[in-house]
Amino acid sequence: MRVTPMGLALAAVLALGGCSGGASAPAGPPHVVSTTPALVSTVPASTDHIAVTFDRPMSRGWSFVLSAGEPFPALVGDPSLSADGRTISTAVRLEPGVHYTVWLNSLNYHNFRDPTGTPATPYKLTFSTGP
Repeated sequence: MRVTPMGLALAAVLALGGCSGGASAPAGPPHVVSTTPALVSTVPASTDHIAVTFDRPMSRGWSFVLSAGEPFPALVGDPSLSADGRTISTAVRLEPGVHYTVWLNSLNYHNFRDPTGTPATPYKLTFSTGP
């Protein structure tokens, strides 16, 4: 059997999964890749929003969940979804000198979901405000 350069190129494309050029969907449930404020950070009380970025595009739905006995930021208005669908942000009002805890999804509330309906893994965001 004679292998030509064109045959090698075609074999390479097939071995890489075709010529779509796109990456495959991430495996498993969606998960948080970054937040603003950053996890366990201290931010000015003037910080005016919380943003959550996921590993993939998400649907329009959210569960910013109160942790019993922990201070929770005052949410102002409705959350919004970025153009790429990966970041959900909401305006907040923070008080100085407070340690906040916000669950992003929980066992009972799981509205952060990808377009297939798969809920994101619960994530505990904690941060503090300066004096």
